[in-house]
This record gives sequence, C-alpha cells and structure tokens, in this order.
Amino acid sequence: MTSTYRNAILTGACGGLGQALAARLIEGGASVALVGLQAPVLAQLAAAAPQRCTVYTPDVTDSAAMQAMAADWMARHGTPDLVIANAGVAGGFDPAEADDLAVLRRMLEINVVGVATTFQPFVAPMRAAGRGSLVGVASIAGWRGMPGNAAYCASKGALIRYRKASARSCAAPACTSAPPVPATFAPS
Repeated sequence: MTSTYRNAILTGACGGLGQALAARLIEGGASVALVGLQAPVLAQLAAAAPQRCTVYTPDVTDSAAMQAMAADWMARHGTPDLVIANAGVAGGFDPAEADDLAVLRRMLEINVVGVATTFQPFVAPMRAAGRGSLVGVASIAGWRGMPGNAAYCASKGALIRYRKASARSCAAPACTSAPPVPATFAPS
C-alpha cells in the first residue's frame, strides 16, 4: 500500500486499531510518531522501519508532555501532514456509584481533552504549511447511548461535537479537519 501521507503522528498506537493504522502508514512509506503508553509494543511496531519511526510515551492528557513530543518530532521530521488522535479508553460506568465519577472524569480527560492536547501543537504549523489533516477516532457510542457505558458514550459524543465545532477554526485553506467517524478498517 502506498500512502499519500509521508509524515504522521498516531496516538493510541498500542491498541488493535492503533497497531493496524501504524502498520498501514509504515507499509505506505510514512515516517510515523508512534505514541502510546506501552513502550515494548511501540518498539515492536517501530522495528518495521526504525529510520522512519520514533516512539513516544506521554500521557495524552499531559499538555506539556504532548508539546514536548510535538516539538521533538517536528525538529526531526517537520510539520506532519496527518495527525490521528486514536488514544482512548472504554469501560463500564454506573451512574449510581460515587466511585464511578472518577471513571467518568478520567475517560473524559483521555477521550476528549487528549484529542485537544494531541492536535493543538500541530494546528499553527499546519496552517503555516497550508496543509495537513487532523483525524479524531470516535465511536458509534457517540451517537447512541449504550447501557452500562454512559461515560464512554458521553466522551465520544463530546469528541464528535468538539471536532465538528473546531474543524473550521483549525483548518488552513489547504488543510482538512476530518469529522470524527466510528473507527473501521479493512484487515490486510
């Protein structure tokens, strides 16, 4: 597969969808920033093209760490033409349980704030370059409620609205800010 993307940032590269996206980008010849929390998994992915891949392990909710990752990547590879905010968590949530409010808070931090901290360092450089794509990975759960998954549904619904609302303000004339869509991919 030949990709039109030559320089990509991918958060959530450790999970199933993230690994599949990473493999496609690497196979297509892109230089890829592999971002996730499991360094051994990321290192295994990077081994496919060590000269084109760099492993980063920040928490996507840590703005300073994401800024540092972005600065390091752009110093090495320039402005990316693709940023995929794929990092996310899912899990059950019982609104009757006081302890589950912490689950809701953390899920919103990762699934919504994590997207903002992923995109923010790249918006101005993409505008200046006049190119780039920002992609947020959502879920069908963002459009319809699912019993036992109120926190996840709320987080993905918020992601969808955030991406739609910010799409115009983030994009330069030659940039795209893809609306979030449920994650689907064709196995190779």
